[in-house]
Amino acid sequence: MIFTLFKYINAIKNLVLDLVYPNTCVGCARIHEDNRTNISKFCKDGMKPTKFGNWVLNVTNKNYLDDMRSAWFYNDFLQNLIHSLKYSERANLGFDLGVLLGEEILIDEIGDIDMIIPVPLHWLKKRERGYNQAFWLAKGLASVYAAPVDTSIIKRTQYTVSQTKLGSTERMANLDGAFTTNKSLENQHILLVDDVLTIGSTISNCAKVLRENGAARVSGITCATPRENFSND
Repeated sequence: MIFTLFKYINAIKNLVLDLVYPNTCVGCARIHEDNRTNISKFCKDGMKPTKFGNWVLNVTNKNYLDDMRSAWFYNDFLQNLIHSLKYSERANLGFDLGVLLGEEILIDEIGDIDMIIPVPLHWLKKRERGYNQAFWLAKGLASVYAAPVDTSIIKRTQYTVSQTKLGSTERMANLDGAFTTNKSLENQHILLVDDVLTIGSTISNCAKVLRENGAARVSGITCATPRENFSND
């Protein structure tokens, strides 16, 4: 009797909370009914899938990568969501995007993986931001792929300048020696996760330290990539 009454009161409380604080999309602020993620159908419909499978040959800086996949083209919808994830203290959005990422790019396309590693932030940048957005993407992805996330494998040891205005060669030089690992990864298939891939400098440098420490295969996956990366699109 007491338990039934408690459930009834709790249901009323949740109903009131839903009325006062309806589900709103973190990207467009529209009310939505998707209890699985906080991303509205409007934003999801605006996320244009690449559908290119493994596009590692299109990546400018692809050394040490065996497989590279990006789910959507980087457009206004993705820019808004990723900006909110990185700069508006919405770590939960990263998890939601990770779930959608895992549903867009199936694990069968990548093959069996031993662990998922988010591209790390330098500790100073992580302190500024409060969290690593790639970690939350990895957590959401892992919930779909049923694979472990490990943040202890790669460390970012250098606080590098922004890559935005650097060319391809300068980007690689800027990140040279920025990542390190002391763990043996012999015969492991590692999946690296990040939010956006432009020319591959960051993820390729991460792959480098993994391969130097024994990883047999390194794959990469990101939410978005610019449309111009696909010259044949």
